[in-house]
Amino acid sequence: MKKLRVQFLLFVYDKTQKLYRTYFKKKKRQWQFNEKQLLEFHKDSLGRKLGEFYKKHGFTMIPKMENHDVHHLLTGCGTNFEDEIAM
Repeated sequence: MKKLRVQFLLFVYDKTQKLYRTYFKKKKRQWQFNEKQLLEFHKDSLGRKLGEFYKKHGFTMIPKMENHDVHHLLTGCGTNFEDEIAM
């Protein structure tokens, strides 16, 4: 049953995330940095840590959702599906 629930939630997320960004983040601008540029920030900066986070997990930045990834760093919340839903 858990596997079916996870599949359903992934399906819903996949179908709604672009709508969410379009309608609820329309006034928000995407960051002007990419993952490679973040790795060039000072060693102990938040930008550098975020770049390392993306590299470690093989992620790319989703426009207008960059703050979400900063929350992962600040809270130590994981990136597995259950942690994403909890966050």
